[in-house]
Amino acid sequence: MAGQGNLIVATDYNTIQSKIALVQGTGSSDYGYCQQVLSSQVNNLNTKITVSQWNNLRTDLLLARQHQTGSDQSAQLALPTQSTTIKEADRSAYNAFADLVTTNRLVTPPASQYSPITVPTVTRTNPWASTVSYTLTLNFPGYTSGSTVISAVDNARAFFNAGGLVKFSSSFTGYTTDGSLTVNQSWGTLLSNMGTISFGAHVTTNTGSGTAQAKGFFELTTSNQLMFTKLVDPVYTPTYSPNQYDLYVRFGVTNAQIIFTPTYSYTAGGNVLEPANGTLASVATLIVPTGSNVSVGTPTYVSSAL
Repeated sequence: MAGQGNLIVATDYNTIQSKIALVQGTGSSDYGYCQQVLSSQVNNLNTKITVSQWNNLRTDLLLARQHQTGSDQSAQLALPTQSTTIKEADRSAYNAFADLVTTNRLVTPPASQYSPITVPTVTRTNPWASTVSYTLTLNFPGYTSGSTVISAVDNARAFFNAGGLVKFSSSFTGYTTDGSLTVNQSWGTLLSNMGTISFGAHVTTNTGSGTAQAKGFFELTTSNQLMFTKLVDPVYTPTYSPNQYDLYVRFGVTNAQIIFTPTYSYTAGGNVLEPANGTLASVATLIVPTGSNVSVGTPTYVSSAL
């Protein structure tokens, strides 16, 4: 049993291994990066933990934490060798490290640990004076990690568990300066001021103004849910209120398919004499966890017309 002056027994080792396997392995729900786990449980509780077993556990811990931080964390954990003994202080450090990995399992990693993939921009140049929208559909593939087959649904979980994001931004530019100038300016300002929207595991955020929801991938259903909304800016109210941008998200045919619906609601001040007339553009970027520490399968995508 753990404690100063006591032997480190198999149950102590297994406790730490269980924690990292839940994060680095397949896990369930919002646990699991779906990576190959090198360490395993020790079945014979009376056996001595080998150097190889400690090193495998150490590697699993470091891979997960280095993904989270982007920095070399190896100095934090003693390196077992044939000539060294793992002591209680080392076991405690390993256990605390596993807890740290668990606590930070959903963080978005630094740029060195992901690949940004920009989806081709969706644009509309036809004038509009009604609600317009389009869909971006992501399909997550299954893949094999070592000897473990990862299902498409588990890959979708791993994408968000490992800090993956789906980001949206939008703009309205190149507009006319005729009778539609003011409504054109209102849409340009609205979309510029909302900044970039980020859809993650349990939360949606944005860098500008607007209202984002404390919901993400794990709160999705097969029905559209509003994840973000941005109303027309006050300087253009009440004439163009409640014109707004909304982002809806839902599961498709399975939990491995996610359908995003950016929606531009032109419901006030709009008529055939005053359409929004310019280039409406929507950009989506996938933040895909990649690298030598943690890497997940990249989703495919397809966009409809706007």
